[in-house]
Amino acid sequence: MKLRSRNKRKTRSEQFDPKKEALINLLSEKIAERGLIVRREELKQGIGWKVKSGSCRLDEQAVLFIDRKLPQIDQISLLKEKCLELKIDCPTTDV
Repeated sequence: MKLRSRNKRKTRSEQFDPKKEALINLLSEKIAERGLIVRREELKQGIGWKVKSGSCRLDEQAVLFIDRKLPQIDQISLLKEKCLELKIDCPTTDV
């Protein structure tokens, strides 16, 4: 009996899509125009930590943290949700 590995690595093409990356950058710029800082970082994980993407205030400045480890499509979804919340026109480009 052959067991399947749970930790199946994604191929390079599945991990990074230049079109999705361009959309992420565009959405980030539109949000930044409204005064929010958009930071894409690898958010800490581990025992005792439960960190997820979202917005907060840091030294009186509004910041939107996006976990860089999330799939690009999830990062796009988070940015689009923030655009809707801020009533920013989002590009209708589907990737």
